[in-house]
Amino acid sequence: MELYELVMRNITVLNHNLIPMDTYKKARSLCETIDIDDTAFVAVAEFTKGKLCTGDMRLQNGLLEKGYDHLIRTDEMFQDFLKKEGKKK
Repeated sequence: MELYELVMRNITVLNHNLIPMDTYKKARSLCETIDIDDTAFVAVAEFTKGKLCTGDMRLQNGLLEKGYDHLIRTDEMFQDFLKKEGKKK
């Protein structure tokens, strides 16, 4: 339960209607031959200029093949999170 609370304190909910259409189009173009259902996730990462956190290796590998490298694997993010939490104590 403590881990859940730590994670939830660090999540921001984003209204997807704020994301410009050109950002969605770019994300769709990136995802169309990989998994179109991941378009919204890529669009959010693009819009926020953040990294897409995914454990989906098919998506990750497909995006990397297209030159998209704004990615972080779920296990990398979790390890980084644990390090940061450890420094706070």
